Amino acid sequence: MSPSVRREPTPDFLRSRRRARDPRFLQLLTFGMLLDPAAFTRAVDWAEACRSTWGTQDLTHDELSWLLKQVVGDAIQRCGPRPVTLGLSAGYDSRPMLWALWELGLQPQTYTFGQVGNLDFDLVKLLADRLALETEFIDSNTADWPLEQFDWYAQSAQDLPISPRVLAERHLDDLVPGRIDVHGYLNDALTGGTRPRGPVDSHQLAITEFVNKNDFFGFQQLMPEGLVERLLPSELVDPDRPLSSYQQLDIGYRQAQRIRPVTAGSHTFAFPFEDPRWVGYWLTRPEPEIAGQRSWLRFVRHLGGALLFDLEPFEALPRKDLRRRRLGLVYGGQGQTGLVDVTSSQRILPANPTQHFDLRACYRNNHSFQDLVGSSIRRLRGRRIFVTSFIDDVTSRFREGEGEAAKMMNGLLTADIAIEAGRI
Repeated sequence: MSPSVRREPTPDFLRSRRRARDPRFLQLLTFGMLLDPAAFTRAVDWAEACRSTWGTQDLTHDELSWLLKQVVGDAIQRCGPRPVTLGLSAGYDSRPMLWALWELGLQPQTYTFGQVGNLDFDLVKLLADRLALETEFIDSNTADWPLEQFDWYAQSAQDLPISPRVLAERHLDDLVPGRIDVHGYLNDALTGGTRPRGPVDSHQLAITEFVNKNDFFGFQQLMPEGLVERLLPSELVDPDRPLSSYQQLDIGYRQAQRIRPVTAGSHTFAFPFEDPRWVGYWLTRPEPEIAGQRSWLRFVRHLGGALLFDLEPFEALPRKDLRRRRLGLVYGGQGQTGLVDVTSSQRILPANPTQHFDLRACYRNNHSFQDLVGSSIRRLRGRRIFVTSFIDDVTSRFREGEGEAAKMMNGLLTADIAIEAGRI
């Protein structure tokens, strides 16, 4: 009698048996990225080498300011004498880089993308007005969304979930040909921005936390029991390595394989925060300093000035409280008048101001995006990969404005574009 063969459970919302057993396709749906074990090993080995060469040296805020200028300047110099662009956001990675560029005597073309009611978009508008920055704003409500541009971009992109970033890169390539784009890749993973809020003190808990934090499309709930963790090549994560299990997962998968962009246009990326000196310093910081980005926020406050005006009123607040108070500063609430009045907007606003991109709001505001969604969904139906009733159900709920369906719609669009680009 031949031994029984264990069969992996297959998701019943998929029609194609071949796709239902394709690990890379399922990884994209489950985590929003295509996982490569070799890339994982390279990234973790490199990070640990940076950590080991740093030693135990601590830095004062003045010394860290000097190091920031060094890593930004060296990253620019490696790319050669070319015009510089820098995307600004409400976070605290891009503005310290802008501070460093100014200190080095450089004047980058700044830009941001999003829509009214999005914190990145609205706060950067405030910043541009206060500092007279000639910032380029790419409004996803009014921009053209060509499906063929996303197909082309996906041939080499790592950040596959659909986003206005593609529109911004195309626009800046036209505005500033041959540019160097200074990018904050990796810094959140180093300074604690992507760490779980609570302690992750076991190998299994680290895996569970990583899985839960990387459910980009909301498809994990539809996967058969036990399949999700088997899709994550977790055997590569060694709890005995110098980096914690969660740091290995975050740097090896999310950072190196999704967040780090790949040049797909006429520009070149500069990544100051991947400088071994910067990586080594932050990876040797004690966990209490990293938790909640305590050390990073103290340093950013040290830089001070109007560039960081939204930090000044909230000294030493925990990160989650800081986020809430900043929303009150910008938008008001509870009897407080905000710096931005979005109530007069005639457009549908994002449901969550801190959300990177609200598909529902963009879909209801922008006919071009409606066309992209319609074309991609028609193409996806013709592929006969997803059960037709599932596509119809997600599409119907998405058009009605359901938040969970918006995540799944992003997953459907991303899967279609990745297939068209030959990525899976």
